[in-house]
Amino acid sequence: MYPLTILLFLGIALIPFGMPVYTFNHYLNGIYKYERKEIKGGKCAVPFDEYYTKEKWKETMQQLKLVYDSLPTNEKQNCIIWGKHYAQVGAISLFRADYNLPKAFSFHGSFYTWTPTGKMPETIIALSYQVGDFFQPYFEEVIPVKTIYNPYSGTEEELYQIIYICKKPRQNFDKIKELFKSRIFE
Repeated sequence: MYPLTILLFLGIALIPFGMPVYTFNHYLNGIYKYERKEIKGGKCAVPFDEYYTKEKWKETMQQLKLVYDSLPTNEKQNCIIWGKHYAQVGAISLFRADYNLPKAFSFHGSFYTWTPTGKMPETIIALSYQVGDFFQPYFEEVIPVKTIYNPYSGTEEELYQIIYICKKPRQNFDKIKELFKSRIFE
């Protein structure tokens, strides 16, 4: 019985190092000082994005709203948002009503199953982490319009999110879905 008590105590003592149970500020000021901080360009590398996602997604939604509101009325009517990563589309799906944003889709992960069909709208707002020219093959025009910095990112790839305005699609949803059928975890 005694060794079980020790294991239980150790398990409870190590919980803050293995899962996000503290507030973000308490984590930064207490637990974080013992973590590795090796992300180039980042303020710090927080390993559990659950600590900072509330702020991260709030900023992302605000920036998406600015981009969406900047579109002419005729482009807004059919505009949707393409999130490169399923987490981005999940956040947009959760918070879009609060920011009056259009629906979002993704060919990443399980969101692949629910992509639209038929003709793509002439204007799509796209959101990605740092992935180079990912959207370029699918549109005639891809214009980066906003960069969102995340100083707490745990990876270099997620240090920045980039918002694009993409126009004049080169294919319809059905064709692009076929192109992504073996790339859903890319």
